[in-house]
Amino acid sequence: MPYFKSPCTYSNLLCWLIISTSVFGNDIPNSEDHPLVSRYQGSIINAYKQITYDNYILPLSTLTKQKDKIQESISLEGKITRITYTLPHNRSSLEVFKNYQNELLSNNFKVIFECNGATCGSSYDWSNQVLSRGSRLAGKNATQRFLAAKLSQADGDIYLALYIVRRSTKQLVAQVDVLEQAPLQTGMVEVNLDYLKEELERNGKVTLYSLYFDFNKATLKPESTPTLQNIALFLKQKPDQKFYVVGHTDTTGSLDYNISLSQRRAETVVSTLVKQFSSSTHQLQAHGVGPLAPLASNLQEKSRKINRRVELVLQ
Repeated sequence: MPYFKSPCTYSNLLCWLIISTSVFGNDIPNSEDHPLVSRYQGSIINAYKQITYDNYILPLSTLTKQKDKIQESISLEGKITRITYTLPHNRSSLEVFKNYQNELLSNNFKVIFECNGATCGSSYDWSNQVLSRGSRLAGKNATQRFLAAKLSQADGDIYLALYIVRRSTKQLVAQVDVLEQAPLQTGMVEVNLDYLKEELERNGKVTLYSLYFDFNKATLKPESTPTLQNIALFLKQKPDQKFYVVGHTDTTGSLDYNISLSQRRAETVVSTLVKQFSSSTHQLQAHGVGPLAPLASNLQEKSRKINRRVELVLQ
């Protein structure tokens, strides 16, 4: 066996490592193996990226006849770690793939999709359109292997995508993507008085992404309170100005439903400002426009989130 395992603690589970017994060396600066899955013996890291929270499309099928289109996938959100390894060139993609696969299965991962060779589709399209958008992983179609796996956990599932391909006689590469599902860390943008004033003077409106609602409901979440407090303070400083509170949604669902939902959310904001923060009723009017004024495309979840918002608009 070209590796050995070592137990450790990670999110209250026995995690696993594929660790080289030799000194790694030559890794790019500021890179490291993921705590859940390290490297095949003798590999080096030549690309590394970690994002605290983002969207990740996990392929669950081969490519369609349109080459760069996936027939089936799932959209995930959470912490993303993407690592590309250069593997020992005297190993086959099958040998490396089987080592990873065996360890995944023996450590409670469930393989939810896999493909190999030309049946996956063009390696060029997997590399440039599906996985890393120009990662230069493209190689020989016959040598490529891909799997998607899932580890179920009470505090957030973990997904892994593994892609292996031989680029040339002397270069075998593997990409390991790990998506750790976790709630979005909110409250990172402070809607303070200066921000409200500057946005209204510059644009005539201010987008309030820090107002949070329960899913498919018009109920404000507690983490919305700091923004509501600052809006109330701003209104008191501008007693003669009037504003529209406008609710927006994405296109998911019917138009009538989204218009109604956005209207109810706008009314909730106005009602909360008046009842809980003593704002003046004559300053605020609630309106809901549903998906009729998007800021971004509604074709992907990452951009749909931009369209789900409340705006304070100067009358």
